[in-house]
Amino acid sequence: MNLADIKTIDGVPVKYAGMVKDDGLNECMRCGHESATHAEFEVEGADEAEVVCPNCGSMAYFVKE
Repeated sequence: MNLADIKTIDGVPVKYAGMVKDDGLNECMRCGHESATHAEFEVEGADEAEVVCPNCGSMAYFVKE
């Protein structure tokens, strides 16, 4: 999957902003991907970027405890 090809999340227009390195490990509840990075998308009309799984683009990507 090419994250730059994602144009909407939940019907809201987004723009791929890039990959960000994290201090800890994250896990995707959709595809099971684990990594110390996440992808970010700028969301139209929002002040903060949306964090998604860098493997599948899912918003179900959380800090693993």
